[in-house]
Amino acid sequence: MTDLLALTRRLESQARLAELRALRTFAASCGPIGRLRELIHCLQRERGATVLMMMGLAKRHAQRLHRYRLDSQGAHEAVVHAIDAWTETAEGDPACISARSLQQLAICSHELIGLAALRQRIDQGQLDAQSAMVAYGRVIEQMLTAAFEIADPSAHAELSAALVALLTLMQGKEYAGQERALGTLGIMEAWREGSDQLEALRLRAVQQFESLHLSAEFAPDDIRERLEALRCGELDRMVEDMRQQMTGTLAAGGRAAMGERWFDGATLRIDALKAVEDALEASLFQACAQRLADGAETGADAPVSDGAPLRSALDRYGHPDAAASLKVPWDSRLWRTLLDALHEQSQRLREADDALQAARTALAERKVVERAKAELISRWGMSEAQAYAALRESAMNQGRRLVDVAQATLDMVGVLSAQAGRARDSRPGRAQG
Repeated sequence: MTDLLALTRRLESQARLAELRALRTFAASCGPIGRLRELIHCLQRERGATVLMMMGLAKRHAQRLHRYRLDSQGAHEAVVHAIDAWTETAEGDPACISARSLQQLAICSHELIGLAALRQRIDQGQLDAQSAMVAYGRVIEQMLTAAFEIADPSAHAELSAALVALLTLMQGKEYAGQERALGTLGIMEAWREGSDQLEALRLRAVQQFESLHLSAEFAPDDIRERLEALRCGELDRMVEDMRQQMTGTLAAGGRAAMGERWFDGATLRIDALKAVEDALEASLFQACAQRLADGAETGADAPVSDGAPLRSALDRYGHPDAAASLKVPWDSRLWRTLLDALHEQSQRLREADDALQAARTALAERKVVERAKAELISRWGMSEAQAYAALRESAMNQGRRLVDVAQATLDMVGVLSAQAGRARDSRPGRAQG
């Protein structure tokens, strides 16, 4: 004899508690991600205005650059407060923050400390526009990497999918920001067809498409529709037209006018992407808060499912008191019906888990690609665009997925590092210190 209903209720109560813990961890991680998102946007604006100024364009907007810097400083302080709150909250449960997340946040802190010195060097004319753009890009890249590392796609499948959509949209918007800055440089410096700089610029358009396509794949329906409308809309057509005009022969005055038109048009598109970002984040936070509120209202004793299949089975066999004490023999019809009901619930949970796993996989693959790029940049001195292009070209040549090539790159780096370590240890005199 088995007290089946009591066991079912206990397991469902434990599942509800586990779900609530996952939701709380997820909600806590959304705070620093949201603040990082705002800081990234502020730095993108600051980078763009800096390039304009350094290229001799829009000097009348010096006050705008000053305001953007103040906005970045305010956003920086908000990030610090959010990370402090997040790590303090997690002290009671250290497992909810990975060592990699903390390490990446330490790197971000170091990069942000250096922003004041970067601005000073720019103001003193110690950097050219290209170098300043690369320096800002490095800081923003670390912010994005931190957001990806903090992300915890372990809550509800719908929430995790929306989080992946938000992160990949942030990445796509950064590629748009890089294209805006690079395009301004390209127009003013009259980059020629076939040059490495122009290829890097065109790569940004490809990266944007890939990131925004992935974001739309995981986004809620209303956000997906907005992204699709933007892709097919007037802003995208305008930017594409100007992309085609970049290599034309223009006099110096014509280049200046074209540079400003390009910058303004690209800015309108980036602002439109930011509006979608805002809506997606608001939707994500609202859905998370609602699920937490629902969980708090129902409590741990409420079943994860609505319990309808179980109640239906009990009603069908006339057991009104079964909710209090149900003991059935292994060969009864009620046992079989309850097994079918539990199987139905399990199937629904598996479908939700499949969606959750898809979100986890997309985020994990994105992290692998970013880490492989970081290794190529640090070990072989590539730029971010060169590293991505190298991985992408290798994947196409081998007929493999980009993430598989990225993982193979990381594996090879690990092997080479281990071999180098053994070689150092085996040098004569090493053992003697």
